[in-house]
Amino acid sequence: MTRLNRKLCTPLTDQKWAEDRGASIVQFCLVVPILMLITIAIVDLCRLLTIETILNKGAEDGLNLATKLSNIDNDITGMQPSDGDYLFYNEARRRVILQATRIALTTFLTDENTPSAAKLLPMTVVDEQLDTSLVAAPVWTRGAALLRPGERAWAGDPLAVGDLTKGQWVQHSKVAYSSPPPPQRTEMLLRYQPLQVEIRAEVQMLLPYLGKKVVRGSALGYREPNIPKSPLAPLPGDLPIVTPFPTATPQPTPTATPRVTPTPPVWDCAPSWAGSSFTTSANGIPYCPIPGNGVGNLCLPQPCGPSGGIAQ
Repeated sequence: MTRLNRKLCTPLTDQKWAEDRGASIVQFCLVVPILMLITIAIVDLCRLLTIETILNKGAEDGLNLATKLSNIDNDITGMQPSDGDYLFYNEARRRVILQATRIALTTFLTDENTPSAAKLLPMTVVDEQLDTSLVAAPVWTRGAALLRPGERAWAGDPLAVGDLTKGQWVQHSKVAYSSPPPPQRTEMLLRYQPLQVEIRAEVQMLLPYLGKKVVRGSALGYREPNIPKSPLAPLPGDLPIVTPFPTATPQPTPTATPRVTPTPPVWDCAPSWAGSSFTTSANGIPYCPIPGNGVGNLCLPQPCGPSGGIAQ
């Protein structure tokens, strides 16, 4: 009886095992894609947070340099692009941007000109404050932007500046862009308004249909006071900026003034100095040691006599 039951039950057991196996495969096919999406989403989120941390650190490094660097506060309003103060300001700004992008470019981020899944977004600055009557305003595209009060930068396609479908304007957080610029000189504005460093990165998401996301790094800080203005020393591999810089006018070497020997006074009378008990002499010049006036005083206007005479 036992053998018969085993034979009768064996087909049923095999059928149930096959059904359970089929259900497990279906569940695996349903769960694994969901788990993969969750994993990819976590990876994407970690990438965004990591890149944001890198960009913020880079912006802080660039700002730290900008608060101490000479020529950052040069007022370029109405200048020609060839003026010395503008060239020195542009060089100082370039060094701030190099410092701000240094950390990002040493990680998995690439520069704004290299296509990749994570690259710096081009930041375009137009120096509209310059005198553009003779030449067009210079346009600079770099991986970050230094904004002074009242300035702005274009984050996006440098060939489509102003097209809001291909980028956006980034303005100073405290003093927004205005045309014409603020009436105060830049040096005065920076005494109570901060500098701002902006850096952006464009990241291709791993999750499908999410496209690209823009990550922002930003830093604000006030400039240190009493920074002397002087040309910046060239960086390794750079050529020095050749421009007339105001220098101190050489002063003539002072010459010693010849000492004039004093002429002995001429007396309007000829008292008998030898017969006077108050008579004395110093360096051959007679003088009257009158009591109450101190030794060495010239004779007071008194008649000739034992007390002395009048010096002319």
